[in-house]
Formats: sequence, C-alpha cells, structure tokens
Amino acid sequence: MPQTYFRPWTGGPEDGRLAHRLRVADSALLNSTRNIAVASGIYGAGELGQAREKEFQQLETEWPSLRQELIAQGDLQGGRRSLLAVFMAVQLMRTLKHSNEINFIANVVSNAAEGTVSQDVVREYLQKLDGRDPSDSEVYAAWSFITGAPEPVPTVDEAVSISMNIAVTQIAPRLEARRWTVRNFRKPDLMTNDCPVHKWSRPTRHPRLEGVGIENAEEVRFPLSPSALLVMTRGGAEPSNTSLRLVNAEICRQAHQFVVATPENLSSLNQLALAKWPPRIRFRIQSSPDGELLHMWAG
Repeated sequence: MPQTYFRPWTGGPEDGRLAHRLRVADSALLNSTRNIAVASGIYGAGELGQAREKEFQQLETEWPSLRQELIAQGDLQGGRRSLLAVFMAVQLMRTLKHSNEINFIANVVSNAAEGTVSQDVVREYLQKLDGRDPSDSEVYAAWSFITGAPEPVPTVDEAVSISMNIAVTQIAPRLEARRWTVRNFRKPDLMTNDCPVHKWSRPTRHPRLEGVGIENAEEVRFPLSPSALLVMTRGGAEPSNTSLRLVNAEICRQAHQFVVATPENLSSLNQLALAKWPPRIRFRIQSSPDGELLHMWAG
C-alpha cells in the first residue's frame, strides 16, 4: 500500500507512527508508514514496469483529495468516482497476497528440481504457505492444476501485465457499478491491513463452488480512515449493520502479513485474535453433472 493511504492512522505530523502488528508477532509496535509500505518489483520489470509505476503514482497523488471528498459527500460522481474505482482495483490486484495467487504455478515450478513438478513438490510448497500438511486430495488437485495448465507458464512480469489490465478493464467497472455507502463510526477505532480492499459475504459451512469475488460478494469493503469505511453493495442492497468489532475481526482475518491501527488502539490490536498464517489459495476436485470441476479459492 502507498504511504499516503496509511497516514490517517498515524499520530499526526509530529509523530507519524501507527500501531503495526505482524501475523507472526505476539504484540503490536509503533512503526512509520515508510517502514511498512515500501515494496519493490510490484509493477514488473523494464520500461513497462516503470510506466505502470508512474501511472499509479499519479493515482496516489489524487488519493488524499478523493478520500476527503468521499467521506464528506458519502459518494462520488463522474470522473472522480471512476478514478477512485481504478485506484481500488489496481490496489486489489497489486498486493503481495494477489501476486502469490496468480504466480502459484511459477512459484511451485521454481521449487522443483529440473522443472519437474511432482506431488511431493506441491505438498512441500503448500506446507510452506500455512505450516500444515495438506490432504492427499488437495495435493492431487493442485498438482492437476499445475500439470494441466497451458505452456509456457507466464512470467512474473507477464502476470503483472495481465493483472493490471484486468484491474482497469474488468474490476474497476464492477466496483464503480456497485452502490457506495460510507459508514462513519463514532470512535476512530477502525483498523486496516496490507490488502484493505476486501470481499465479504456471510460465512457458509462449505465454500461456494463459484467462489466469492468482486462480482458476487455481498459487500466489498475499504477502510478510508480510522472512523470511515466504504461499503460497496450489489444493486440497491443496504450495507450490513455489522459492528465495528466484527469489521475489525474480518480485517484481521483477511490480512496477508500485517494489521494497522492508530497508536491509541495499540492495546486493542493486541487483544484481537490474529492467526499466524494468512488465508491461502486452496484446491479440490468436485464431481458435477458435467464431469469433474477443479475448485480453487482463498481461505
């Protein structure tokens, strides 16, 4: 995330620090936006990567005024609405969490000796993602996904190009088409994380076969500040009246590496349950009237 996104969670220009808790840490610490927002290689390599970085920097420049307008008005219109939709879509697709998912095949192949992907290689890679031994059926499903993929496997730079194109041409219009509502909380206790544009639907016992994405999620949420949350719903649906406590719990659950709060909420951040491992891409093969389906989802 750009530093400018996290600044409302800091203690102000005199301090400039916020409460920052890693998944692997037992407690939160005060940290600067520079230390938590810096990343490299997220736009790809070469001239094309530099062009993408320049374009997104222009969006970052507009972000503070877009956020201020949205919170004050409760919605945006015309080009300003479109611009914010693009900002969210690009941010959604450039997170490390998303990068790990779209580069799953390339990452597994890079761990295989001489490029030969066995089920043991797949099992070892899945174990690294969440520290648990995957089932034989999941290993087989993931291995089938890799070995059945068309060749050649897209490079990381090609995957970035595809993601950015999808963000602008497919994700942004879907976000823009949703109903936008800004929820304002009485206390500035709202948290955020390193992938703040997140999809939410009411939990079900079994994952949906089609998954939960921008198209069918009940809500797409985006923390704007410690006291304002943008909720995007489908059609004319009203946003759920979820408590701030549950909103923060979902933000913690969907974080990839870290969660952020204001310095005043450092102790509250410590009290929230934060699993050591983030949600990861999962696989299973299901039978259907049309044959076998490969089901992939993050959870």
